[in-house]
Amino acid sequence: MPEVDGIALTRAAFKTCPTLRRVFVVTSRCDQHEIVSQLTDPRVSVFSEAVQPSALLREVEKAIAANAASGAGK
Repeated sequence: MPEVDGIALTRAAFKTCPTLRRVFVVTSRCDQHEIVSQLTDPRVSVFSEAVQPSALLREVEKAIAANAASGAGK
């Protein structure tokens, strides 16, 4: 993204929508530890660009199930 990086975009998303429950960041950057250290919000999950679609889908399904269990979807 030429205008903003994923870290800034994620922060802006949480600022704009404080009720946002989860953000999944898929990155091609080599140093994921740097990204994780800057995005300390527990609602953020960081994956490498090489993540298997099935693994990402499992994480999304877990987030949906947790959201439903908390009653947030009502």
